[in-house]
Amino acid sequence: METPVLKNYFISVEKMNLLWESLAKKANKPMSAIETLSDQLQAVKSIGHDMTINLQFPGLEENVIFKTLMSLEQELALIINIIQEVDIATEKLNKLATLVDSQKEKKDMSSATVSTCSVLEVVSDCRQYYQAQYLGLQSALKCLDFRDSNSIRALRKSFIEDKNLKKHVQRWCRTFFTM
Repeated sequence: METPVLKNYFISVEKMNLLWESLAKKANKPMSAIETLSDQLQAVKSIGHDMTINLQFPGLEENVIFKTLMSLEQELALIINIIQEVDIATEKLNKLATLVDSQKEKKDMSSATVSTCSVLEVVSDCRQYYQAQYLGLQSALKCLDFRDSNSIRALRKSFIEDKNLKKHVQRWCRTFFTM
């Protein structure tokens, strides 16, 4: 069942692999900045209002908090842009998978070979894998709280792919191109 749509699909999966790797690297810098700024925010808030420095410089604490929050907002905007890129690429991959599915339905699958069924299963696996990756990013972003280092770590971890699942996807892409 080698069709242009199927070939385009697996080419898109390969592109998605490369895109994911580059976006994960791109997210590293703003994620590090978010972690640092979050720590700074917690430190400023833990100093308290009655410290000598706050008495000597009224409004300093609020000013530092404001500037830290503004910096956090800038870094978060970069992360949101990265997640939007993942969303667009995932949506394109889903549309191609839907095209593959529609072609499958047009053909008589009762005479389908084992390899055809396997390829169609891989299309489904790839679709689910990248959809799950994207949903993990979305979920971690929605749960992000700058006061909670666990939520920040969860967002960072959501950029890390499961190596075993990724190997599975890459192996099938290579297999398809050698068929």
